Amino acid sequence: MEEANLLQPFYSPELANVEEGAVTKGPAGAFTAGHYQSGISLGYNTKLVKKDEVPKTYQDLLNPKWKGKTVADDYNVELLSAMIDVWGKEKAIAYWKKIAANNAVMVQGRSNQTKLVGAGEYAIGIGLHAHEVITERKRGAPLTWINSLNPMPALIQAIGLYKDAPHPNAAKLFIDWLLSPDGQKVFTARGRIPARPGSATEAVLAPGVQIVPVDTAMAAKEKDLGKLYQDTMGVKRVGR
Repeated sequence: MEEANLLQPFYSPELANVEEGAVTKGPAGAFTAGHYQSGISLGYNTKLVKKDEVPKTYQDLLNPKWKGKTVADDYNVELLSAMIDVWGKEKAIAYWKKIAANNAVMVQGRSNQTKLVGAGEYAIGIGLHAHEVITERKRGAPLTWINSLNPMPALIQAIGLYKDAPHPNAAKLFIDWLLSPDGQKVFTARGRIPARPGSATEAVLAPGVQIVPVDTAMAAKEKDLGKLYQDTMGVKRVGR
């Protein structure tokens, strides 16, 4: 939005309390801030995966015992992008080829994945939204997510002040509130990763987890990543 000159300069005092990586300053002095993150990781059915079997790394999913028991989104570009950023393209593609060889089932949509794992159709979901796993668990599904895998892509939801806002002062107050401790509680109650460090949430990350933001740079190459992922996994559907 900054590049398109759609925002006006505004620096909320609450920005000082937001994680540094979640704040972006545009060329005209306009700021955007991530007010929450949606982590993408592994989720598993607690009735089908014993405590001593829980994957500690992505490589653990290559164990033959999980053959045909994992499910993944058929357009998993965020996780692929994060792996390429951290591991390099060659290693990331080699990994997904091994996942395909271990008969991971491809389905459309992370919400669908989460419900299938919760219903016991599959033991492990590859690339689930942490907040959806937490929500289904609250509804009684035997689900939990793994908060310690690296890398962990995160969808960052950003907010800024629109340059033609009809009520800019009200918008400024809303941004201040959204980034405040009270505003952050709205998202943490729904299992989101807060942008404000120290906010209580069920989506607590283990120490040392490397968050890889899904940003506009990734969005610009989404179609190429999508085709690369689908070709690697043998998916015939085009796009999302």
